[in-house]
Amino acid sequence: MDKERFFFASLCFFSIFGLLFIAITIFRNPKLQAHPQKLIAYICVAEACMSWNALIQVIGPVLVLCYFGAEQIWSYTIPNQEMTEEGLLKSLNTLCISNGLTF
Repeated sequence: MDKERFFFASLCFFSIFGLLFIAITIFRNPKLQAHPQKLIAYICVAEACMSWNALIQVIGPVLVLCYFGAEQIWSYTIPNQEMTEEGLLKSLNTLCISNGLTF
């Protein structure tokens, strides 16, 4: 991983943990459950999800998916999906497109 990716990844992790800390604090403290704070907590959760997807896009979704073997898991769970090289590439393409659309 080059220097720029590492810097971006570290910023994303700090952002994700900070946003989730704020959301958990708001959800756990009854004094902070007034009207706009719950909305802020949900926005923090959505932003954390977007930061995660941005991190995956920067690292490279193919690298992450192949590392965890997600295309094989996807091929096992989808009916009529072949475990050939072509079927695995189709699964990998589907997972990359879904991450891009979620981002």
